[in-house]
Amino acid sequence: MRNRVLFVCCLAMIVLLAGTLVAQEDRFLIQSKAFEPRQRPGVEFNHLLHYEFLECTDCHHDYVDGENVWDMYSGKNYCSDCHTVNGDEHAMGLMDAFHEQCIGCHQEYQRRGLSTGYIMCGECHARR
Repeated sequence: MRNRVLFVCCLAMIVLLAGTLVAQEDRFLIQSKAFEPRQRPGVEFNHLLHYEFLECTDCHHDYVDGENVWDMYSGKNYCSDCHTVNGDEHAMGLMDAFHEQCIGCHQEYQRRGLSTGYIMCGECHARR
């Protein structure tokens, strides 16, 4: 009996810790220090909202031989992990990466007549 209680307690602790390790904040501010001084404020991003209808690899990517091999444990979770401000022969510049990924996806949803997020600069980069 004692072993069973200990097993259940350990299992519960593992489940709670695992959830904490992979949990994402619902909303966070995308605001790279690479763009200081800023012309516009950062963008509030609702990760949970996007997670409800997109796969992680719809946004996160790491291409090897044309295949997206990204996984959440790769250490490449932020655009700035691969994209530099000016870009290089391997990756477009950071601002272009942000805009292509976000605005490009929103425009595609709009073309399909689906509900989507903002497209214009001041909609995302809102002064609060």
